[in-house]
Amino acid sequence: MASIDIFNSTAFSLTGLSAAIETAPYKPRLLGELGLFDQKSSRTTTVYVEKRHNRLSILNTANRGTVKDVRSTVPRDAFPFKVPHVPYFQNILADDIQNMRAFGSETELEMMGKYVNEQLIGMKGDHDVTHEWHRVGALKGIVYDGDGTSVIYNFFTQFGLTQTVVNFYANNASFATTCTNIIRTIADKLGDESFDGIIALCGNTYFDQVVKHPSMVAAYDRWRDGEFRRYSHLGPSWYSAATNGFEYQNILFVNYRGNIGGLSFIPDTEAYFVPRGVPGILTETAAPADFMETVNTMGQKFYAKQRIIAFDKGVELHTQSNVLAMCSRPDVIVKSVFAGCTDPSSSSC
Repeated sequence: MASIDIFNSTAFSLTGLSAAIETAPYKPRLLGELGLFDQKSSRTTTVYVEKRHNRLSILNTANRGTVKDVRSTVPRDAFPFKVPHVPYFQNILADDIQNMRAFGSETELEMMGKYVNEQLIGMKGDHDVTHEWHRVGALKGIVYDGDGTSVIYNFFTQFGLTQTVVNFYANNASFATTCTNIIRTIADKLGDESFDGIIALCGNTYFDQVVKHPSMVAAYDRWRDGEFRRYSHLGPSWYSAATNGFEYQNILFVNYRGNIGGLSFIPDTEAYFVPRGVPGILTETAAPADFMETVNTMGQKFYAKQRIIAFDKGVELHTQSNVLAMCSRPDVIVKSVFAGCTDPSSSSC
């Protein structure tokens, strides 16, 4: 019986492989699941962000019939951002599957397809982690590459803004004061725009210090008694986040746990306070892949292709993502740092 030419079948085309990687199970990713990022798609590999500088001014009085204050044209700036390109490759050699099937088997397509899909699941998992790493970077205002040191984009520098940092000390009389300062800071930055609440993504030490702060113990106990159920209407992801955190002063504190190869997504002593319900602050834009068949098409988050290795020694899988995670107003997100005690000898530490 002749061997089935499986790699020329539609199941192993760009569409078939990309569809398989889209439906593959993926690792939990809090920011992606909470929907904090607006999802967009682009036909180009460069995204432009336009900002209008609307300012309010207190006007001067003048005699009737005279010209005093003249409103100038509202200035606008356009900022270009090239969408990051993340390629990934893996070889499947003939020897990898030699003992998995019999030569000429009619089930060859099914078994080989299963094996290839298993590899795609692993590759997609790495893409998922990379997307989450970029989301966290956008939320913090600086997106780093996979090495944790090379900067892809610094949105503070790009937009000429300054990060707001609020320190949290363990021997503060009340953590409520810290929360109030953060809420007011965010409200001032947003101006006339309203927001539904705030989510604080906390590192381990920061979260633990908040929970055990004397002024927070009673509030935390009440939340654990079942108040977290109020988040059930926002969906299972928000409900799950609420069960693993707690709310205080309309701020949902969540202990963000993300660490790959010793690289912490959010450092232990830091927390980032993000306003909820404000469109356009956080976005994810998918651009087309660098394939002939995807030129000028609407981008999608994942692509997958394959090609036969020389002398039919195996097949090379290629996946890629072209996604820009962006924060257009990084100064609106407040960074808070647990700075220990103002007095290290204090019994509050």
